[in-house]
Amino acid sequence: MNRTLEGEIPPEIKEFSPELLVQWNGYKRTHPIGTIVKGTVVSRDVYGCYIDLGVPFRALLLVPYFKPEGSKQFPEDYPKLEEELDLKIEKYSDDKGAEIGTIGLSVLG
Repeated sequence: MNRTLEGEIPPEIKEFSPELLVQWNGYKRTHPIGTIVKGTVVSRDVYGCYIDLGVPFRALLLVPYFKPEGSKQFPEDYPKLEEELDLKIEKYSDDKGAEIGTIGLSVLG
């Protein structure tokens, strides 16, 4: 695992195995975009936080999504390591590349 400012970045998925693809599609089916989920902050970096949703996929909360749209962002807005958050699923990254298997999140406002 890579080291971040605080915590560890979850492992990157380079390509879906058949089993992982079934899990990915199943999670997307049961948790469509807009679904509210609970997650725990596992790492913090300058661009955002990785969140543990209890699934084998990366879940990323980027800085612009720390607060409702249009709100100013401040360093103290970073969630704390191991903090549990209520989040909304904003997107799924299915494309091959750096973000494959990543769930994009926002904080509920």
